[in-house]
Amino acid sequence: MSALDSTRNWLVANRLYFLAYVVWLIAGACLTLPLLYAPPAISGILQALGASRWTISAVQRFGFVGLGLMWLVAALISEHYLRISAGKEELGKAILRVAWIVGIVVVVTVIIYLLPAFL
Repeated sequence: MSALDSTRNWLVANRLYFLAYVVWLIAGACLTLPLLYAPPAISGILQALGASRWTISAVQRFGFVGLGLMWLVAALISEHYLRISAGKEELGKAILRVAWIVGIVVVVTVIIYLLPAFL
């Protein structure tokens, strides 16, 4: 048996787990959008509201750390949820739920990012 055949057999036997990890990687990539765009957007909102530059700087720095921690927690929870769902063969429902949550987070981030232009 060649290496290609053994890889193909592994993919066929574990296709749900493979799909779960592909979806997890895509969700993690999509969740980096809030990590990158929310702190400057929140700083823009604070600047438009007249906050001091020290407050804006603190919010921007600590906001990035806080969002990074939330990203890590979301990545761990989504990986666990998708892996468990793949084991129960309920991966379709899990993918839809994760996609909805990621979509909502991305839409809220875009709204926050565009909000300073309207203030």
